[in-house]
Amino acid sequence: MVINLKTRDLILVSGNDSLAFLQSQFSNDISKILDNQLQINCYCQHQGKVLAIVCVIKIDWLYYLSIPSELCDLVLEKLNLYKLMSDVNFENISEKIYQYGLIDEVIDGSLDIKNNIGLLLSEKERNDLEDIFFWDKACVANMLPEVQLATTEKFIPQALNLDIDNLGVSFTKGCYPGQEVVARMHYLGQPKRRLYSFKT
Repeated sequence: MVINLKTRDLILVSGNDSLAFLQSQFSNDISKILDNQLQINCYCQHQGKVLAIVCVIKIDWLYYLSIPSELCDLVLEKLNLYKLMSDVNFENISEKIYQYGLIDEVIDGSLDIKNNIGLLLSEKERNDLEDIFFWDKACVANMLPEVQLATTEKFIPQALNLDIDNLGVSFTKGCYPGQEVVARMHYLGQPKRRLYSFKT
């Protein structure tokens, strides 16, 4: 099943400091992303609350950020605020490269996300697509959370289960915004909220 993820923007990251800068901003270990691989990350504010969940993608030694469209401007504003003199630039290429969610599909060049779902970046626009409802349902089934405009800065990564199996957080990579709060909860506390699925 192939779904057009038209609710997400795609940002191309360029510049000699791309890796170092992304490593200093996001919650997972960017240095461990292999070529043609996707990694889930949190972008947190200083209190450890998640601004957005960002998929960081590495293809041909270039980095791409897949971000919910309604949070893209907020994320880019924060990234540009912190980049200072770093040699790193951000370009929204959503109108050039399409993002397709894959459920129980393997297409040449597709990227694994979790279990049976993946992501495909393509310059070709497809019309034989399923409704995005099926993508949302698959993400719920796979306990893959999303942060939207209404829920930005509401949860720490642990409340979204992003610390489990290091899905979206590395506790050995070093500093990033909110890292002290997230690490303190991991080593010294217990989250008051967790993500659960249920039927009703």
